[in-house]
Amino acid sequence: MNKFLAMLKDSYKEAVDGWIFTVMLVLSGVVSLFVLSISYRPISVEQAIPKMLPEMRNIGNPQPFQMVSPDRGASPKLLVYQYSAKVDEVAAKPRGGDIWKDEVSFRLKIESSGGGGIEVGADKQPKKIDFNAFFRDSFTEAVRIWAVPAGAEKPAFTDELAIEFLKHQLVGATRLDVTDVRKIGEREYRVTANGASSPLAWPHKPSLFFGTVPLSIFEMPLGDQIHLVENTFVNGIGAWFVLMAGVIVTAGFVPNMLRKGAIDLLLTKPLARSTILLYKYIGGLIFVFVLALAAYGGIWIAIGLRTGVWAPGLLYCVLGVTFYFAILYACSTLVGVLTRNALVGIVVTVLFWFVVWIIGTVHNTLTVLDNLEVQGAPPRAAKKADAKKTEKPKNEADEDEVPDGPPKPPRTLVKVFEVLNAVTPRTKDLDTLTSNLISRELLSEGEQRREGLKLRSIDWGEVLGVAGAYIAVFLGLALLRFVTRSY
Repeated sequence: MNKFLAMLKDSYKEAVDGWIFTVMLVLSGVVSLFVLSISYRPISVEQAIPKMLPEMRNIGNPQPFQMVSPDRGASPKLLVYQYSAKVDEVAAKPRGGDIWKDEVSFRLKIESSGGGGIEVGADKQPKKIDFNAFFRDSFTEAVRIWAVPAGAEKPAFTDELAIEFLKHQLVGATRLDVTDVRKIGEREYRVTANGASSPLAWPHKPSLFFGTVPLSIFEMPLGDQIHLVENTFVNGIGAWFVLMAGVIVTAGFVPNMLRKGAIDLLLTKPLARSTILLYKYIGGLIFVFVLALAAYGGIWIAIGLRTGVWAPGLLYCVLGVTFYFAILYACSTLVGVLTRNALVGIVVTVLFWFVVWIIGTVHNTLTVLDNLEVQGAPPRAAKKADAKKTEKPKNEADEDEVPDGPPKPPRTLVKVFEVLNAVTPRTKDLDTLTSNLISRELLSEGEQRREGLKLRSIDWGEVLGVAGAYIAVFLGLALLRFVTRSY
């Protein structure tokens, strides 16, 4: 045990002696102080409710309220419907205490999208067409699709079914504690709620430097604001800096150990060669763990002090980042043993990191596109000519024929990247899992779907198993070379 601690101490000293470690700790402290200076003030009910149900500006930026999953939300399939939700006549009944607990009511008006468009006819001249010919009643179709179980026929649209659908969508998109939805007109409903289920769901106005600089542009639910800081800046940009610093600093551990004189001294000690290399590897992991804990822990404490939200997801990500680095460092260790060159180790490890990141990113993007359907889009021009040859009379049109949406990715391409993702270390899946740890307590279910976090099921055991196998192979090859080589 004493030998183990001595080796770890040597590895740790080798890491912290570099200027990168000090700079990273100072930078983590500065960022934590900056986050500590952010204030959050809940906005009024009249301002908050419309911000919880924003209109969909374009199909590329759908809102959770317009995102529908069949089988009453149980299906992994996600469809985006082009209807808008307009909120007005907002009223509040104070119940004492926090504003987000007040009883609220508002009028919700649903409008299906429509408008004008341009079509090029056989004479190559553009002519006006009625876009509504390509749009069915999106809200009606959304209700029917939401209610249909897998493999069954769509039920008929009824007001009762629409009310059930609205309750489900409102809770999923806003986390309001909806108590009643009543129809008051054509596609108009009066909604009553006992406030929000959590302060995380209520829009807040942030400001920098303890209220000195207001940031009205970021008025959104508190959970969304915390998620922006924790997931985008800390677990995204911050993790990248921690991993890159780890790759650069630890790349020299093994080559330095193998230098003439250093390796001779180590081999005189009563330690097996395999033990020496494993101790060096563990020392590098401890270096990154300390950096990640300082960065993530400082920001987590700052957010908790300013908001009262102590969601542990960000702290769990410290282990996720360390495991991610374990994959990269295993590659770096193998290259270090083979080449005894720190620069080559950095280049090869970064290249390996980039390749697996590209594979994972493309795979995730294709998976999202393959599961996402946009309803109500006009048919593609390429199919118009063929459609005219078999055009049905209007009174014989298929009731359930849905216009084409955006093109789907080729199935062959999807399958190729499914295989590539399955046989690579699954680092992007690890990113998704750590993002889920942060998001599950901060975002509503609808917001998580919009972030693409629930479009496919990812198993922790499978991801850790595949990545762990790569670590074992890299380290096994490095140990084999180190043990059998003459120094």
